[in-house]
Amino acid sequence: MPDKDISLAEQLTCAEREVRLRCKTYPRWVHARKMEPLHAEQEIARMRAIVQTLRGLVEGQQESLFLDVPFRMPTRLSKS
Repeated sequence: MPDKDISLAEQLTCAEREVRLRCKTYPRWVHARKMEPLHAEQEIARMRAIVQTLRGLVEGQQESLFLDVPFRMPTRLSKS
C-alpha cells in the first residue's frame, strides 16, 4: 500500500498503539540496562507529541502541520 493511501485516522491509531507498546516495553529495557531511563522518557514523550499532532489534524483542531512556521520562499543559492 503506498504511503499516500494511509489516512490520518489510520496513522493516529498506529501512533497510539506505538505509545502503548513503548510504555510497556521501555521500562523492561531500562530495567535490563538496554536503554537509559532519560532516553526512554524522551522517546515516549516524542511519540505522545506525534499522537497529539495527529489527533489535532484528525479532529480538525489543527489545519496544518506548519501553522506556527511562517512561509518563506527559498532563495536561490549563488554559485561559488
